[in-house]
Amino acid sequence: MRKSKKLKPKLFKRDGWHDGQKWLARCAFGCGEILNSDTATIDHWPIPRRLGGTLKLDNTRLACRSCNSKDIENAGYASQLIPPGLAPAQRQAWWREQENQRYSEW
Repeated sequence: MRKSKKLKPKLFKRDGWHDGQKWLARCAFGCGEILNSDTATIDHWPIPRRLGGTLKLDNTRLACRSCNSKDIENAGYASQLIPPGLAPAQRQAWWREQENQRYSEW
C-alpha cells in the first residue's frame, strides 16, 4: 500500500469532520471546496516535496486537485528563500525555523 493511502485518513481525522457516513474536509488553500477521499489530494506544506519535504503528517495538508496544481506556480518563491548548498534535512530545518518565526510574530 502506498504511503499516501495510509496518510490520507489521518489527514481527514486531523483537518476534517465526519458527517455520519464519510470524512470530509475543506481545501487547505481556502477555495471553499469540500473534499472527500476521492477528491482530496495531498499537498506538501510547509516544505514542498521538490525542496526535500516529506510525506509525513506534519508536512502535509489536504487540497483540491485544482488548487494543488496551481501551487506549483508559487513553489519558486520558497526555493528563492532557502540558502543554496543545504542538504535536504538542513533545508527542512531552515524552513521550519522561518515558519516558526513568522507565526511567533502574529
